[in-house]
Amino acid sequence: MATVQWDSIGGKFNDATQLPSWKAQLSSVQKHIGKSISGATVLELACGTGFYTRKAIEWGARQAIGVDISSAMINNARILSKGEEGAEFYVADCSKPFRMGEFDLVMAFWLLNYADTEAKLLAMWQNLHDNMKPNGGRCIGIVPNWDLLPGIPTAGEAMFGIVVKPLSIIADGIAQFHTTLQTATPFSFISNAHTREQLERTARKAGLLDLRWLTPVDPQVPDVLDFVAFSKAPTFQLFTASRSK
Repeated sequence: MATVQWDSIGGKFNDATQLPSWKAQLSSVQKHIGKSISGATVLELACGTGFYTRKAIEWGARQAIGVDISSAMINNARILSKGEEGAEFYVADCSKPFRMGEFDLVMAFWLLNYADTEAKLLAMWQNLHDNMKPNGGRCIGIVPNWDLLPGIPTAGEAMFGIVVKPLSIIADGIAQFHTTLQTATPFSFISNAHTREQLERTARKAGLLDLRWLTPVDPQVPDVLDFVAFSKAPTFQLFTASRSK
């Protein structure tokens, strides 16, 4: 399902960067990655059209590789990054084992929410682990805010540019939902959310250490986002972890 729905979305995803929630996402990612990205090697899993892969280069990484299951997304990422030294893009299924190398930083923004079984979730965590440097490698990622699901409006109300409709509980600790991003040309997709307990347990099983949940950072754009309101009901959860030897 992920390949089909994202191949059809393709370049329309680029407009998501204008959403209020994305502004908070971007400021949070940049703050928590910090200056340590300077001179680093970076891998982004589920890179989409390569927004954060290109940002990694902009923020000082010497190499940034993006992979995604959708060939349409990767084609668009290559077009957008044409002439950008250090950025590369490849098609890969992040729920199946692969090794691109050993990177200082592995980014996984909106990857884990495409795991509809615990086995797939574990496999994704394993790819994060296996592509990090054994000494000093770390990851940073974003998942949907599970705690928000019970309070999601059912009448199609937008939350910071996003409309979310819960669909069903498909397994213990996994909920499926339908999301519409209210971009210039709105588009929708289906993905999942996982409890923190399940995410933490599967991360440990994959060999990741020190999984920590990070606080969203105010993007300082009051005309676009009411951050006080957003911080009370953030649409995402940000995490970081390191690799065991």
